[in-house]
Order: sequence, then structure tokens, then C-alpha cells
Amino acid sequence: MARPTKMNDDLVDKLVGYLKLGCYLETAAAMCGIDRDTLLRWAKRGAREVERQRRHDEEREDEVEADKQRQRNLRTEERQRRRKRAHHHKKLLKSEASYVAFHGALEQAIAQAELGDLAVISQAAKGGHLVEKRTIKDPVSGSETTIEKRSRPDWKASAFRLERRNPKRWGRRVEIAGDPENPIPITLADAVKRVHLQRRQQQAGITVGAPPNGAPSNGVGGDADEV
Repeated sequence: MARPTKMNDDLVDKLVGYLKLGCYLETAAAMCGIDRDTLLRWAKRGAREVERQRRHDEEREDEVEADKQRQRNLRTEERQRRRKRAHHHKKLLKSEASYVAFHGALEQAIAQAELGDLAVISQAAKGGHLVEKRTIKDPVSGSETTIEKRSRPDWKASAFRLERRNPKRWGRRVEIAGDPENPIPITLADAVKRVHLQRRQQQAGITVGAPPNGAPSNGVGGDADEV
């Protein structure tokens, strides 16, 4: 007899909620009181069943097409084999349904979290986000003036997205010491890691050289303008 699973609708809803907030799989699993390996095993089980159903449907379509040509010549053993497989398929559809649903909910939650991150990057690139709003009252006339402070459009946000989406085309490369005729190329991600390492060394009081030319010194997000 199979051991009962801990997965239920309430647990799936909690996991999906944490993933929509942008949590890592490990964090979401820990918040729900389950192991990361258990979560991955459920997801893999659902993905495996989705793939099995896809193969089953493809095989069934091939068989139907073949049946048109040789329906009268099918042997009794072949018919029995197909009936047995169809019965097994229906049985698995019922037993694996919850894992298939979990697999779909997991992918949707991760995609929704990614969409939220992209929205933040897009807003930073466009600028115009309200940073501060205050009202000043003239002590003499009593009139009020509202001042809004909005973020500037930040080209670094657009560059960040292009570099991540198509690093071969838009990713910046930095050349470090090496043979002048055969320089050693490194990607922007390598340069960023190098800058972060230098910052940590500086904070620890270790003297280091300046960051490589072109390496970003700040995260995504621009300065602000007053309007």
C-alpha cells in the first residue's frame, strides 16, 4: 500500500502564494514545512505524467490512423493490448491528476513572479514613478503648492534587460590582462562579480584597484527629478 502524500489543496495554495511573492523554491518549501526535495519530486512527478499523457495521445493518433488501413486485420491479441493500455491510462489519469495540477500551478506562480520583476525593470527604464509628493503652504497668501518628485528614465534598466535577454548580442565584454593578440574576454556578469568582490574587500579595509571600465557601480534604478 502506497504511503499517503502530504500534498493537498491548502498546501499547494500556500506554496503558490509564496512563489508568486518571488520566493525561491527552498524558501517556499520551508515556509510550508516540507523538504525542497519533496517539492521537486512532486513537480517532477507532475511533469513526468504530462509527458506520458502527451506520448499516449500521440501514439493513440498514430494508431487511429493506422486502424483505417488495417482495421479488419487486427488480431485479437492486439485489441486486448490496446484495451489494457487504455484502462491503465485512465487509472493513471485519476491517480496523477493532483500532481499534474501542482506542476501547472508551480510553473504559473514562477512565471507570475518573473512578470512582476519585469514590470519593475520596465518602470525603472521609463521613469516617471512618483518618489515623493509634498505640499507647501504660503504663510502670507495661504495658497498651497504641490511638488512632486519623480524618477528619471534609467537607460541602465533597459540595458540590463537586453543583456539578460540576449547576452550574445547585447552583453558587454571586458578584456583583462593577457596576450595582446589573444585577449581573454569576460562577460558583463564576470565584471559585476569582480566589482562586488572589490567592494567587499574595500569594506574589509583591503586596498584594491579601481573597478573595470564599463562595469556598473549601482543597481537598477535612476535618479529623481523634481517637477
